[in-house]
Amino acid sequence: MITSRDKYKIQDDDYDWPYFLTGTTVNWLPLFSSPEVAKIVFDSLRFLVNENRLKDYGYVLMENQFWQEGHHPKRILDDKMMWQKIEYVHHNPVRRGYVDEPEHWRYSSARVYAGMEGELEVCMEWCT
Repeated sequence: MITSRDKYKIQDDDYDWPYFLTGTTVNWLPLFSSPEVAKIVFDSLRFLVNENRLKDYGYVLMENQFWQEGHHPKRILDDKMMWQKIEYVHHNPVRRGYVDEPEHWRYSSARVYAGMEGELEVCMEWCT
């Protein structure tokens, strides 16, 4: 029997590459415009990283990225695909007109990749 929680587990015993995963939004609610709410998300992700239950290679938290049922993980197959996905994520705030440069968005790993302090540490072992 598959429960609703099982649907969200990505398991592959032979994986060498990570997965790209996004959440879809519900009614574009601006919940994450509140620093207190964003902190809850980052604290949760930090816990998962510290417990070795998640490796974070890149992130962006938009003000309205509140998740609803359904996701479509994409297996990252090579460096080119990884860079494409990270650039896609980092440019979300630019495409929405929130900032002019990806590293200007406070809740983005673009800051870390640019050598600045971010909300979360990211694993960059894959890029050489």
